[in-house]
Amino acid sequence: MKSPLTGIVAVCLLVLLVPPASGQSVWHVKASAPPGGDGLSWSTAFDSLQDALDVAAVPDQVWVARGRYRPDRRLTPADPRSVTFWVPNGVNLYGGFAGNETSLEERAGTFQSTHLSGDVGVPGDSSDNAYHVVYLAQTQGIPATSDIDGFVISNGRADFGTGPSNHNGGGGIRCDNSGLRLANCTFRDNFALRGGAIHQQLGAIRVKWCTFEENRAIEGGALYLRFATLFLFNSTLRDNSAINEGGAVFVNTSWTGSSILVSSCELYDNSAARGAAVYVRAPAGPNSPPSNSTWVNCTIAYNTATEAGGAFFDEPGGLTPPKTRVVGSILWANAAPLGAEIMGSLSKVKQCTVTGGYPGANLSLDPRFLDGRARLFQLLPSSPCIDAANNNFAPKDLADLDGDKNYSEPAPLDHGRYPRYVDHPVPDTGVGSGALMDMGAHEAQADD
Repeated sequence: MKSPLTGIVAVCLLVLLVPPASGQSVWHVKASAPPGGDGLSWSTAFDSLQDALDVAAVPDQVWVARGRYRPDRRLTPADPRSVTFWVPNGVNLYGGFAGNETSLEERAGTFQSTHLSGDVGVPGDSSDNAYHVVYLAQTQGIPATSDIDGFVISNGRADFGTGPSNHNGGGGIRCDNSGLRLANCTFRDNFALRGGAIHQQLGAIRVKWCTFEENRAIEGGALYLRFATLFLFNSTLRDNSAINEGGAVFVNTSWTGSSILVSSCELYDNSAARGAAVYVRAPAGPNSPPSNSTWVNCTIAYNTATEAGGAFFDEPGGLTPPKTRVVGSILWANAAPLGAEIMGSLSKVKQCTVTGGYPGANLSLDPRFLDGRARLFQLLPSSPCIDAANNNFAPKDLADLDGDKNYSEPAPLDHGRYPRYVDHPVPDTGVGSGALMDMGAHEAQADD
């Protein structure tokens, strides 16, 4: 069987999968440090994150202690809202430090306390916030990849649609033609015309263990993907909204080699006019390659569209419609006047549970969540989704969920960081050999 990742340009895989080189310099940042530090140790840390970014070079690391940091580097000299944390390609940012560690492994894990904020003007007044909290761009050649790991990124407002910098996308992160690996980050309360949390154009991005919540946009409340490659693993997208399309995700990958893979993610309580969870745009012209996305073992529930497509809206595509595959997933209790779960003709829906049913090898039975009202999507022992997914579509561990640097093994962990492939004493209704995966983002465990 052809892999769902067939057609992705090899350089995108290499950019994301090659680990950072050893021997890099480490720069230290602490909000409480006195001014004038050189960043070479915690005792002489920079008090400004941008000071560290200005001296860092490929493949340096920047370690950031807990605290609140606001950008001050202007993309447009005359525009105070153009301030951003400009991350050089190949420089790596790590938050969550207490301020005394000597290795990444010793991080205190205070990811919710290491905060990059775009609220740079009058506190609480979003009209003067930074367009992009974080900015990455590569203008020529193959970009090096940057890690951003362990931050809350909030209060960006990319609402300016004209001018040379075109600050209309990516309130949290604007990433143009760059490689980016995200982990352990929360994107909250960002706004943009396109991509409230992230606007990714060209390049490739890998995301794991991240949360996107309460981000807003005209298109793509959390993520707007244009001609880009995305691997999104084991993350949560909740309470995001778009005025028009794509409450959580807007997919526009009509470009040779671009592709989207989403695995073991939760998408819930998102809203939009069309495609409350996911909106997939059709190709721009009859000769354009189709938008290409695969959604494996996801839970997509309780999203609301005011017009159509409570879970998915696949835009009609003429001669080359989008290629949207949904496998081993749960689409449940989404709402819309038209296409409460799916609007349009997805190219593949297999071994899924869909409210009201869907043609093919799919179920319409209640998935029996632990507590749907509380949005606890673990499966009860009586769930028909147990041992019912499709192992033939098991994604490779492209995000290295278990940190063993083995990117070719099947993704080993579910959304809750528990093992996949747990066999249960129930009839196997899924497809494949060995212990079959459960439908949805969570794998029922042996002692559940």
